[in-house]
Amino acid sequence: LRIAELGWPIGGQNFFERGANLVLIGLLSPFGGVALAAWGIGNRVSNMGRMTAFALQSAVRTMVGQNIGAQRPERARRAAWATIGAVFIILSCTTSAIFLWAPEIIRFFGMSGEAMPAGIACLRILCLGIVFEGTRRVISGIFEGAAQTKPPMFVEALIRWPVMLPMAYGASVWLGLRESGIWWAVAGSQVLGGLALLFWFKFGWERRIRES
Repeated sequence: LRIAELGWPIGGQNFFERGANLVLIGLLSPFGGVALAAWGIGNRVSNMGRMTAFALQSAVRTMVGQNIGAQRPERARRAAWATIGAVFIILSCTTSAIFLWAPEIIRFFGMSGEAMPAGIACLRILCLGIVFEGTRRVISGIFEGAAQTKPPMFVEALIRWPVMLPMAYGASVWLGLRESGIWWAVAGSQVLGGLALLFWFKFGWERRIRES
């Protein structure tokens, strides 16, 4: 029962993320193959750019869990902040590199001619959310290491569905931004999600650790 209690919020978090991505494909489809190809490359490259965050997420989850289990909450707090600082610095450099070399990256993956500007725009827009999305992943690991798996799920659900998807539809259709409106909605939701979980971490998780 304890395993199920800790596990179902993580399953819900993955469901909200993957489900929203499927809906995004449906929103992008009417804008043609070029938009879908640009999204495919931009999304995958930005995911690669966040690989450091996935590694640090696993590491900090272990460190926080071990230190809390050893009754050393202050060390768990220091490890959490050190990891947040490290991922922020590393992903800031990653974002800068992707933004500057976006034309070369898009050309490497085979987009050229009239399709190339769409690929460059998509990649540059999506890379703006790398720092915040990567930081959110690390903070999720911090919560999970402390056996608090529900906060990341709540943020995922609220940011992906009531915020990102309506923003994507409104920007692409109502504002007439087409596929770029969807890309901006994705990057914007990543910024909001990172800030929301960081706020929860600062004024919720950290306070509980200090009081423990």
